[in-house]
Amino acid sequence: MSSERIAVLADDNLYVAPNPMFCTGLTTKGKRCSFLAWPRDCGEWAYIVSRTGILYAIDAGPGWLPEARVQRCDVHTDAPAFCAPEVEPFDPQRHAFLVQPLTDQWVRL
Repeated sequence: MSSERIAVLADDNLYVAPNPMFCTGLTTKGKRCSFLAWPRDCGEWAYIVSRTGILYAIDAGPGWLPEARVQRCDVHTDAPAFCAPEVEPFDPQRHAFLVQPLTDQWVRL
């Protein structure tokens, strides 16, 4: 549905999730559900700085991952899956497009 990806900090680990995150449940019409499945009580946006760049991520806080890994709306909690959940662990090489390189304007670590 959406090809935009965002970084999410949850339980001291980084993940990549679709934005927006739609339900992965199968509807009675044989299609993917169009309801949002973003877990409740997500946190604030934060900058994560490393030696190679800056990552803009949402700090989702504890408890986000179990609900996000299921990626279902309230209607399709027990429905068959249309596709696999799209949340995945952050990989610095595969997800390098999310990291903004440090420039001379930033203080190097």
